[in-house]
Amino acid sequence: MNPLRNSPVRPHSAADTPPAAAPPNSPPARRAISTKFPSVTMPYPGFRLLLVLLLIVMFGGFCSKHVFVSEHEQVRHSHQIIDELQSIQTLVAAAESERRGFMLTNDEPMAAACEARVALLPGKLEHVRRLTESSPGQPDRLGEIAALVGKKQTQLRESIRLRRQGGDNTAQQVEFTRDGRILTTAIRQRCAAWESEERARLLQHTGRSENGAVAMTWFVATGIVLIISTVFFSFTALRREWVARPQANVQLREQAELLDKARDAIIVRDLDLRITYWNKSAERLYGWTAEEAVGRSISGLLYGRSRPAFARANAELLAQGEWMGEILQTRKDGRTIVAEVRGTLVRDTDGQPVAVLLINSDISERKKIEDQLLRAQRVESIGELAGGIAHDLNNVLAPIMMSISLLRRATPGANEQRILNTIESSAQRGADLVKQVLGFARGAEGHHIPVSPRQLADDFASVVTETFPKSVTCEILVAPGVWQILGDPTQLHQVLLNLSVNARDAMPAGGRLTISAENTVVDQHYAKLNQTARTGPHVVFKVTDTGTGIPAAIRDKIFDPFFTTKEVGKGTGLGLATVATIVRNHGGFIQVYSEPGQGTTFKLGFPAETKNRGVPSTPTAPAVLPLGAGELILVVDDENSVRVITQQMLVSYGYRVLLASNGAEAMALYTQHQAEIALVLTDMMMPVMDGTALCRELLRANPGVRILAASGYNDGNSVRSAVSIGVRYFLPKPCTAEAMLKTLRQILSNPT
Repeated sequence: MNPLRNSPVRPHSAADTPPAAAPPNSPPARRAISTKFPSVTMPYPGFRLLLVLLLIVMFGGFCSKHVFVSEHEQVRHSHQIIDELQSIQTLVAAAESERRGFMLTNDEPMAAACEARVALLPGKLEHVRRLTESSPGQPDRLGEIAALVGKKQTQLRESIRLRRQGGDNTAQQVEFTRDGRILTTAIRQRCAAWESEERARLLQHTGRSENGAVAMTWFVATGIVLIISTVFFSFTALRREWVARPQANVQLREQAELLDKARDAIIVRDLDLRITYWNKSAERLYGWTAEEAVGRSISGLLYGRSRPAFARANAELLAQGEWMGEILQTRKDGRTIVAEVRGTLVRDTDGQPVAVLLINSDISERKKIEDQLLRAQRVESIGELAGGIAHDLNNVLAPIMMSISLLRRATPGANEQRILNTIESSAQRGADLVKQVLGFARGAEGHHIPVSPRQLADDFASVVTETFPKSVTCEILVAPGVWQILGDPTQLHQVLLNLSVNARDAMPAGGRLTISAENTVVDQHYAKLNQTARTGPHVVFKVTDTGTGIPAAIRDKIFDPFFTTKEVGKGTGLGLATVATIVRNHGGFIQVYSEPGQGTTFKLGFPAETKNRGVPSTPTAPAVLPLGAGELILVVDDENSVRVITQQMLVSYGYRVLLASNGAEAMALYTQHQAEIALVLTDMMMPVMDGTALCRELLRANPGVRILAASGYNDGNSVRSAVSIGVRYFLPKPCTAEAMLKTLRQILSNPT
C-alpha cells in the first residue's frame, strides 16, 4: 500500500514552521511529515515544467491522431478502389469465360451466367465513380474503362445472340474473336495500371498511418506518465501544505478530467491487485463503473478466464518493472476481448514499488482482421499448390484414359471390357476429384446433373466398407421413392466422405455410422427457423455416428476454415469448411445435433429434382472413332508416358507421329518437316520452351499452322494464354481417346 495514503495530516497552524529538532528515534512518517515543502500555490520551476510538457504532449498527441485518422481514411478509400477494380476484371474475365463455354457447349446456364455478370458491371463502375468523383484525373480514366466495358458488354451479348441463332456450329465453338481479346486485354491493362497506382498510394498512406499511430501511442503514453506524475506531485503537495488543500483538490479534479478524456482505459492498482483508479474509458471498455471497480481485485474482475496468463504477466511486470503484450480480458456482459496492455511499475521517492499503472486498448477487431488476412493468404497458397498438383495428376491420368481405347480394341472379351470400364470410370473419377480440388481452392462450382441419392449412398457404402476399420459398422437407409437432386456427383461424394471421416475419428474404439436419405418438404415455418433453407421439396441426408460428440463451446466454430480439434499434423480444418461450401453452392442447408458422449448427427438438405429427368445413361457399346488418313502429327509433351501412349493411340488409328519433349526440340522438327506436318499437338507447360512460346514461334513461321493446345492445369489461364497468341483449339488434360480423335478429325477437316 502507498504509505502516503495512510499518513496523518499535519494540522494547520499560524506559524507554519518545522520543529526545531526531531528525536533520533522518531518514526519515519513523522519525519516525512515534518519536512518543509514549498506550497503548491507558489510558482516554482518543477511544477511549471510538468504543465508545459503536458501541454506539448497533448498537442503532439492531437496532431498525431489527426494524421492517423486522415491517413487511415485514405487507406480505406484506396482499398475500396482496388477491390472494385479487381471485381470489374474478375467479372469481365468470368463473363468472357462463360461466353466461350456457351459458344463451345451451347449450354444455356452458361449464357445466363454470362449475362448476369455483364449486368453487374454498371453497378461496379458507378461505385468506382462515386469513390473517385472528387479525385483529379480519375474520372477521365474511369470514363475510358467504362467505354471499354460498354463495348465488351455489347460484344458479349451479340456473340451470345449469334450463337443462339447460328445453332451447333462446331468451328464456332472453339474460335474466339480478336475483338473480344483486345477489349478484355485493354480493360485488364487499364484496371491493372490504375490498381498499381492505387497500391503505390496505399503504401504511402499506410506508412503515414502507421507512423501516426506509433507517434500517437507514444504521445499518449508519455502524456499519461506526465499526468500521473502530476497527480502524485499534487497529492504530495497537499500533504505538505494544509493551507493549499482547496487549490490542490481543484488541481486533482482537473487532472482526473484529463485522464477521463484519454481514449485508452487507464487503471491504477496497488501491489495487492486492488484497483485504486478507473477512468471513464475503462468504464466504456469493460462496462463497470468506477464505483463498481475501485476496491475490487483486478484478477477476479477482468481475468476470470485467463488467470494463468495474468499471473505470468504480473510476475514479469514485478520483475522487470514493465510489461507489454496481448491478453484475454472479460467484460461485465461476459464477452471476451483481446486487450493490448501496457503496464508500468510505479515507485515512491525511495525507489520502492507502490502501485501499477495500466493502459489498456481493445484490439479485438484488429485481431479478427489479421486472422482473416492470414486465412485468405493460406487459402490462396493452397490454391496455388493445388494447381501444380492438378497439373501433375492430370499428366498421370492422361495415358490411362487414352490407353482404354487401345486396350478395348486389343481385348474384345466381355470380362476384359468390364475391367476396362472400371479402369476408365476410376480414372475419370480421379480427374473429377482433381477438378474438385481446384474448384474448392478457387471457389468454383461444379457441373450439376440429376443424381440418385440411392446410387450415391450405395457407391459410398462400398468405399466405407473397404477403407474404414472393421470396428466401425456402416448402415445405409434410403427411403423408397426418394427424389433425385440436381448436383455435382463428385462434390456430393466428397460431402459424405468428409462427414464419414470425421465420424470415424470420433469413434476410435469403434461404433456405428448411419447414412440415411429421405424426402421432405420445407415449409415457411421451417425456413424461418433455418435461414439458409428455402421452401419446397428437398432430399435430406443424415450422417449419424455414436462417437464422442461435439462440445457446445466449439459447435459454432466447426465450419470455420482451418478450425480443428485434432493434433498438429492430423487435421487441416478444411473438411467441414468444404462441406459447408458444397452445400451452400447446391442451394442446400446444414444442421448439427450433438451431445458430448452421445454422438453427432449432421443433417443436410438439398433441393429435390422432381421433374423425373433421368441421369443420362452411359452407352454400353463403344463409340465408332474417326480414323486418320496418314496425316503426320507432331506431339510435344515433357511427360514421356503421355508422349508414348499418345503416339500408340494415334498410330493405331491411322496417323503418323513425330515426338518432341519440349518446345525447342519441337521447333527443330517442325523446321525439318514443315511441309508434311498436318497438325501440332502441344502441352502448354514444359521446360526449356513452354507451349505459349512454341505456339508463338510456330505461328510466326507459318500463320496457317494447325495447333491443338493441351494442358493439365485447367484454371482458365491456359485457355487465355493460348487464345491470346492466336491458337484456336484447346483440349483439357486428361482426355479420352475419343475426345482427342474427334477433335483432331474436326480440326483437320476444316480449311486452314
